[in-house]
Amino acid sequence: MKTRMLAVLIAVVTTIASADQSETNRPSFAIYLTKLSTNQIQNLERNPIPLASIPLENEPLISERDLIEYDFSKHIMKLTLEGFQKVEKIKAPSVSHGVPFVVVAGGVRRYTGVFWSVLSSAVTSFPNIPVPVTVYGNTYGTNCVPILAPSRDVRATIYMPLHKLGVLKKEH
Repeated sequence: MKTRMLAVLIAVVTTIASADQSETNRPSFAIYLTKLSTNQIQNLERNPIPLASIPLENEPLISERDLIEYDFSKHIMKLTLEGFQKVEKIKAPSVSHGVPFVVVAGGVRRYTGVFWSVLSSAVTSFPNIPVPVTVYGNTYGTNCVPILAPSRDVRATIYMPLHKLGVLKKEH
């Protein structure tokens, strides 16, 4: 009886320990590209897809390892050179639609955004990262990428995860 109880207890502790470990392996901040079809991307403005239903790539494009600093007042990410080079490779396929991404903070999907062509005269309703990012030179700073037009609600969802990571830019 005691042996059986001990075996059950060990099984429970092992399950809890492995669940805790999987949570800590999840990125605290990441930008994932999506696996949406071309048709879904072209119609995203007119037919938004629920955030939880958007299929994501297996690995993030950008994670907290790439994030040096986040200027919360301007929504500018300062990235490592490697992180910046990953964003630099993103090209909008058209001036009428962009490349969608999902921001994950604190292990939770927070919002959908798009990499949007700087050549586009069209306006997107999504928070967007203008591409190519090199068109701005050092306007935003070396290896810095802006996220344009996130709403107040969106900003609120990412503040605490960024604060916990210790990457928020200190105000002088």
